Amino acid sequence: MTDLTAIPLGTTGMDITHLGFGSWAVSGSGGTFSWGATDDAESVAAIRHALDAGVNWIDTAAVYGLGHSEELVGKAIAGLPEAERPYLFTKLGLVWDPENPSTAPRRIMKSASVRREVEDSLRRLGVEHIDLYQVHYPDTGESLEYAGGGFGAVSPNATPLEEYWQVMADLKARFGRSDCPTTPPTCSRPRRRSLMSMSSSRRSRRSTGRPPPRSPGRTRDRRDRLLATAIRPAHRGLFR
Repeated sequence: MTDLTAIPLGTTGMDITHLGFGSWAVSGSGGTFSWGATDDAESVAAIRHALDAGVNWIDTAAVYGLGHSEELVGKAIAGLPEAERPYLFTKLGLVWDPENPSTAPRRIMKSASVRREVEDSLRRLGVEHIDLYQVHYPDTGESLEYAGGGFGAVSPNATPLEEYWQVMADLKARFGRSDCPTTPPTCSRPRRRSLMSMSSSRRSRRSTGRPPPRSPGRTRDRRDRLLATAIRPAHRGLFR
């Protein structure tokens, strides 16, 4: 039997099961880097089966299926009480052209793009916070396939790391108290306002990976939406 014991995820403050659900492969045939056609009903069922088995985190990305993966994850967790939801990990920074989806996405982390991607991901997932928000690829301002200038070369169109790091830090400051330093390279998950009043069933699921008993949902105040943006550049690991 697969070991679903929860272990700390670096210094983020989250305990996650050894096994998670990666949702790239279920994202359908949209985009250049898809895994091919999939059945949405089977994909949603697979996600729910993983959660029922005790998996307590799902990894996705905006670019997977050009938004479709996040939509499927949103469908799979829709209706789950807050206490029973898995941790949601998603990514930003790969921006596609909806008019020409077959082209490679661009590596963009400009301020306006970051803020737009946050809102789009929250909408597709149908949630009010993201537990781990990751920079998919460092910004180059160019296509994902760009190789101009050789290995390690920086395009003149690139957004400086310090600039988009500050945008991410500003979002954390806006949506909740931040434990993130103002400069790279490390960033930990901010504590949510509701942390101390978190239900015992939520603690049970997130600390052990075992599904808690079903409980009634509760109304959430959208004015209290928090964005938990524990982030990392893609080239640095979270596990230590």
